[in-house]
Amino acid sequence: MFQYKYSVLMLAIAASISTPVCASSDTIVSPYVVGGHDVDTNTPASENFMASLRNNKDGETPFCGATIINDQWVLTAAHCVVKGSGESAIVMAPSDITITAGLIDNSYPQKKHIFSATHVVIHPAYSPVAVIKETTVNDQVITEIVSSALDNDVALIRVNRKFVDLGKVALSTLSQTQLIEEQLKQEWEQANNPIPTDHRPENITVLGWGATTIEGSKPSKTLKQAKLSFFPINLCYERIESNDNPGLIIDSPANITKLCTLPPVVIAELTGADACNGDSGGPIFAIDSEGNQLQVGIVSGGTTGNPVCGSMTRPGFYARVGNYTDWIVENSSKVPTYPITPPDFLNDKYGDQDGGDTGGGDTGGGDTGGGDTGGGDTGGGDAGGGDTGGGDTGGGDTGGDGCNDSISANNCNIGKDSDGGGSFGFIGLLLLCSSAFFRRLRK
Repeated sequence: MFQYKYSVLMLAIAASISTPVCASSDTIVSPYVVGGHDVDTNTPASENFMASLRNNKDGETPFCGATIINDQWVLTAAHCVVKGSGESAIVMAPSDITITAGLIDNSYPQKKHIFSATHVVIHPAYSPVAVIKETTVNDQVITEIVSSALDNDVALIRVNRKFVDLGKVALSTLSQTQLIEEQLKQEWEQANNPIPTDHRPENITVLGWGATTIEGSKPSKTLKQAKLSFFPINLCYERIESNDNPGLIIDSPANITKLCTLPPVVIAELTGADACNGDSGGPIFAIDSEGNQLQVGIVSGGTTGNPVCGSMTRPGFYARVGNYTDWIVENSSKVPTYPITPPDFLNDKYGDQDGGDTGGGDTGGGDTGGGDTGGGDTGGGDAGGGDTGGGDTGGGDTGGDGCNDSISANNCNIGKDSDGGGSFGFIGLLLLCSSAFFRRLRK
């Protein structure tokens, strides 16, 4: 006999959001970035590959970041465009999504900066919440992690016209990612052996328009950048996973689908640079041995607490781009059959929108470049990485705003701060509580 146990990470939203607050728990997930500085407003458009997702049914409010990967596609996080939990989950319709690109100041986009989405493609194996399989043998319960929360948190959006004269991000392939990780891991070990230094390596860069305070408020009108420190996945696993429910976010010390970061140095009150509310879907970068700046991750999630963002000890995690390069290139090289290509767990709901040609299952890494992803350097600098919102499709009901009893996406505060700019914020605004209950399907 076995049973599937769907971990639903309950949500505790910031006070400005009219959503029920759940009880606290040890394992919590949230979205955010802090401690950065402005990107040069004179950056040429040809070097600016950043994009912002906006909800055109909510005043064109920015809610997530993205990167331009070729002439008509952007790369973002799946949880940015999948809302709700379980059977109630939906994929945002392309007609609801506006994309702005070619901007540093996100306040007043002109007509040339505005693009309409035509297709949304979610990675087929996207898993918004942890799925645990329990098998009972001779009265002994054997637990298997089928998928961890925010696994394969990757999505593509096609726009109605070409990105003319704008930068294209360079995506890290699997082999490049492996080499970069080896180098970054060595840098971490050198800085922490035998005694940790006061200054961790500054070897990851994050970009976004999100919250700029450790309370997760005041998103930025101007694109920010910050330096972070790569945190080896085995140490991240030890730090995040509790003994009671191991594997809910990172399934093992050898996980290959996520990357982690921590702030490199204390800025004030035991806090540092970190990703925050509104930063989900945006990029993190590393430099390879040849000096190329490559996108190695997509802002995905992190553990929450106080401070909301910028904790020196609570790592943020990101979708590991190298694991998905083949899938990204394949699916951004053609026009999908349907406007929406849902993840596998929503195929039944979308009827004849059966996923088109997006493939399924595990995504191999491969050494294919990022399609038409040219270089384009807007990197370097100081924008926190870290705890960016989680996805919202757990087992349980949710409101239409994507703020629910599942892992919360960092767009839950859309339109809540009139001072705000984008959704790739600097200090996450929402708090997510951890697995407060399970929905079980017994067989």
